[in-house]
Amino acid sequence: LTETICSDEYVKEKPIVGTSNTNNESLLSSTLDPTIYVRKSVLDHLHNHVLTQRMDNTEEEEEEDSTTMHLALKRKFEYNFRLIGLNVIMLHIVSYTDTPSTTSTLKCDDEVLHLVEVYRFRNVLVRFFMKWILNFFNKICRVMIGTKSPKENSVKKHS
Repeated sequence: LTETICSDEYVKEKPIVGTSNTNNESLLSSTLDPTIYVRKSVLDHLHNHVLTQRMDNTEEEEEEDSTTMHLALKRKFEYNFRLIGLNVIMLHIVSYTDTPSTTSTLKCDDEVLHLVEVYRFRNVLVRFFMKWILNFFNKICRVMIGTKSPKENSVKKHS
């Protein structure tokens, strides 16, 4: 009923942001169906989230300017749930920063592991229905918690 398509663990993490690595697309997409992939907006969100967390934890702006943030792929899993017609790719992405005094092979103590999952229903009607349900629940949660959408937050920050 469930088939594991891919289960890769990279001994040496594969850089996925800030490099000219031509294998980025293959690392971030399904081996079974290349139309299932991690969008650039997801990586941008992860990148901004890590930088925001880092800025909240450090008060010195000089240190922030002298660091470079990296994202690297640690593990990749891919599953095919045949019974319900669902393909899933799961990526373990490591974020870390380095300062000019460290080399690219040495990482700081701030290494964090993130999980990125991409789901795709093969049936178009099921895909539409699930998208509608998830958007509906997302809006309800935002109203109950009192948070604003990312678009509203970006407008507020720029004003």
